[in-house]
Amino acid sequence: MWALISNQILEVGPRDWNRWVFQGWIQENLNTLISLPQLPASDDVIVVNSFTSIVPVVWDPDPVYNSRIQQLSGPILTVNTDSITGSYSVSDQPIAQVQNTMLGQLALNRYNQEVSGCTVTLQGLTLPVSTDRVTRQIWFNAIQQNIASQTWKFDNTTWLTLSLAEMQSVADAMTAHVQAAFDWEKSLHDQITSATDLATLANLNINWPDPPAPGPGAP
Repeated sequence: MWALISNQILEVGPRDWNRWVFQGWIQENLNTLISLPQLPASDDVIVVNSFTSIVPVVWDPDPVYNSRIQQLSGPILTVNTDSITGSYSVSDQPIAQVQNTMLGQLALNRYNQEVSGCTVTLQGLTLPVSTDRVTRQIWFNAIQQNIASQTWKFDNTTWLTLSLAEMQSVADAMTAHVQAAFDWEKSLHDQITSATDLATLANLNINWPDPPAPGPGAP
């Protein structure tokens, strides 16, 4: 990146090289026509006159920071004789902003766990069952029909004829799985909203601790 300085004051940039931008400023402010290269041949200073030059911008590495509770502030630009040094500092985010961001991510994490599926044991087999909201409603509707037995497909290869009691056990497993996800979210929600300092928020783990269940089964 490059910048134009005049009388040790930053006038243009930092920006990517664009000779037309720099030439335009020079012509307008210094009443001087100058032809700059399409691209600089090196990172050397381009001297316009005794008090105006186009210099490279050197960026310091970004400082290490905790993106959950902190943010980069800046840039802080230091005008030197032959360059401009740019850097960023670290500042704390407002606690309310951190809380709102965390609550949004927490809700998403809970939803992903909610619909990740669970397993049930039926007729001696351990089988995956989807817990997405559409599939749950299908099971609940089927139970409400109060039919003695129905045939269901699991993991694309296994077919079982289930009694009403077995179907209810699947619905119970779904409900328990979903409720566990919401209980987990509620516990962390309360910890987030009651936090009074950023350090507390930084140390909260809002990731679901268990891996997702196997892929969903379909009725």
